[in-house]
Amino acid sequence: MALEGIHGSVDDVVVTTGSQHALELLAKLFLDPGDVVIAEGPSYVTAITVFRSFQAETVHSPMDADGLNPQALRETIARVKAEGKRIKFLYMIPSFQNPMGVTLSWERRVEILEIARAEGILVLEDNPYGLLYFDQAPPPAMRSIDDEGVVYLGTFSKTLAPGLRVGWAIAPHAIREKLVLANEAAILSPSSFSQIVISEYMDTADWRGQIDTFRGVYRERRDAMLAALGEYLPSMSWTVPTGGFYVWLTMPEHLDSKAMLPRAVKELVAYTPGTAFYADGNGRRNMRLSFCYPQPDFIREGIRRLATVINGELALLGEFHQTAPLPVVPVERDVLPRTPADRRSPCPTPRSVSSCSPAASHMNGMSRCARAAASLTPSPGTASRSSCATRMRRFSLPFARTRRMSCGPRYTAPVAKTVPCAACWSSSASRSWVPARVLPASRGTSRRRR
Repeated sequence: MALEGIHGSVDDVVVTTGSQHALELLAKLFLDPGDVVIAEGPSYVTAITVFRSFQAETVHSPMDADGLNPQALRETIARVKAEGKRIKFLYMIPSFQNPMGVTLSWERRVEILEIARAEGILVLEDNPYGLLYFDQAPPPAMRSIDDEGVVYLGTFSKTLAPGLRVGWAIAPHAIREKLVLANEAAILSPSSFSQIVISEYMDTADWRGQIDTFRGVYRERRDAMLAALGEYLPSMSWTVPTGGFYVWLTMPEHLDSKAMLPRAVKELVAYTPGTAFYADGNGRRNMRLSFCYPQPDFIREGIRRLATVINGELALLGEFHQTAPLPVVPVERDVLPRTPADRRSPCPTPRSVSSCSPAASHMNGMSRCARAAASLTPSPGTASRSSCATRMRRFSLPFARTRRMSCGPRYTAPVAKTVPCAACWSSSASRSWVPARVLPASRGTSRRRR
């Protein structure tokens, strides 16, 4: 902690089973049902889950490339208080934030602490990635500026070994005493064995050199991901982290990362959808990409597969976007009666109900997909006799042959006995079109008409 500007004694530290355990203890101490926790938007997914488990509401304050926006924070606090809600604390990851990977600037750290002090809001500073910088160290921790209004959470999970599950919290004296009691009530005591292992490692090993090695490894993998994104997804936007584990990808407006995830898994590539990092359902067009575990070659291949999925979604949306709206055709009812001669000489190639037949009036109650299918029937006089059979196969509609619809709401479709095709209409100039007689719709069980 001294490397991040924090100074204190052994008595100031409360050892926990990972920093997430410390976060849960603080939530248990402070949160009542209906309380509000202000968090960055997006924010750490498990923190949102912890707050929700105590029936608290997480309200997000917007971020940009420099971290949490102070002016947006002021507006968020004012809005929550105007609604009569009680704000318990502000939860932040100021250095290499999860999931965006951005770092809060020094000026903003000072300003946000001033806002919190003026509003009487406790700040929870979660800092698991602070030592994992690539080019230059982040600004000093917020706890180094204010030791009375900030609770600092740390962990060895990212810099030593996640399986040891050893973290800690530094809090003002009154909060620290309550944390000790809550910790004892929850687990009695954190693992002594894990603490002894870490203590021995810190005393005998070159842990600073090991962290520096980690920085080089993660820097190489970050560079591989950014290069692959620039090659395979140049039209997208993403953050450029200077430390930590994550890149935050932003897709075009109409894409949904959560709905797209099953198709990505089919391509053997996975990510975390952006909606997981919001309590209010935002983040549909975002995703978190992690570069800490895969090697550079695997990262490049993963981005290539991800690009295949995203570009496929964009192509599909482009096809539907370019589809023209269905034409509106006026409906004519019983223009001429059907003659016995027409009844005795039906069309040699019967087909489905036309949009200009009297049966079209019954289609107003159909589902959208049924109306779209019905509109595919060619208009009279637009086809030649030679292509009539081909068009029949292309525009064969299942609901035109059976009375019961196979899609949409339950609807009994009218079935025409015989409807002349376009070729027969166009080949007989002396005969006017005679509407087909439409059988009344039946509400009971109907049989297929042959």
